[in-house]
Amino acid sequence: KAPPRPLAVPAGLTVESALTSGVLRLVSVCSKRFLTNKVDRSVTGLIAQQQCVGPLHTPLANFACIAQGPMALSGGATAIGEQPLKGLPGDPASCCAMARLAVAEALTNLVWVKISSLDSVKASGNWMWAAKLEGEGPKMYDAAKAMSDIMVELGIGIDGGKDSLSMAARVPLAAGGAETAKSPGQLVISAYAPVPDVRVKVTPDLKTRGDGALLFVDLGAGTGGLGGSALSQVLGQVGRGQAPDVDGAALKAAFNATQRLLAGGLLAAGHDRSDGGLLVAVLEMAFAGRAGVSLKLDPSTSGGDGVLEALFGEAPGLVYEVRRSDLPAVWRLLDAEGGC
Repeated sequence: KAPPRPLAVPAGLTVESALTSGVLRLVSVCSKRFLTNKVDRSVTGLIAQQQCVGPLHTPLANFACIAQGPMALSGGATAIGEQPLKGLPGDPASCCAMARLAVAEALTNLVWVKISSLDSVKASGNWMWAAKLEGEGPKMYDAAKAMSDIMVELGIGIDGGKDSLSMAARVPLAAGGAETAKSPGQLVISAYAPVPDVRVKVTPDLKTRGDGALLFVDLGAGTGGLGGSALSQVLGQVGRGQAPDVDGAALKAAFNATQRLLAGGLLAAGHDRSDGGLLVAVLEMAFAGRAGVSLKLDPSTSGGDGVLEALFGEAPGLVYEVRRSDLPAVWRLLDAEGGC
């Protein structure tokens, strides 16, 4: 299959109109308070991290954490990654990128709690694919190989999962006859790892109240376009534009660096860039912490659609909130981990 057509950004589209007229209204992006806050989130009494965070009890947590016992500090954590829109073009490159991005999202969600080590991470993979249709089996194989390759590079492993490989049905047409309705291929990664101390973690809500700085770590290997993004969805161009991808080496270095920052108490808050892009991630942190933010973009993003790509592109990335007094120590540690 040919590569996807380029995404066409309407002339005159502003950041504000992109946000308020579409992106923030998507169910995949908007607040999940309507679904989450009405239910019990502390069953067993062992829950060390539930969905809701911050003074407004905003359902925004990146991971779940459960203690091993009522008086125990050790426990386990789990986080989920899925990026179905990235594979919608259906070409092999997009399907492989979708699989790698699902792994990356699971890890960029799990990274905010101190686990034993990166190589202690295991995962379940849930495949949903119309694999019996012509051409779909090879695409699923390519995606599985891409997932396996990046897991080997990261030093993590998959030890279970399930599949639904009959994701197609014959649907009768009003004019007679029938057609095949096919579900897009998708992979959901559920990552989990042991946690030595369930207290060593951060949540996304901003906390420093004017005495902090936000740092962004880009893990997209220079592939921060708008393909497969929430913005492409509201523009009615899902499946157009090249999907972003992830730099496995950078992801591994950033994961280990973030774990060291957590262990040193150098992070006040943290969040991942995912559905909606960098701007939505920062807004979520601000909403949850009842805080305002001021963003300074790299001047290289100012030309053409660069600002929209920087703010709404969904390549993997991490956002740190750091106290200004801790900035020198944070920069030193990041430099020691390869400048991630």
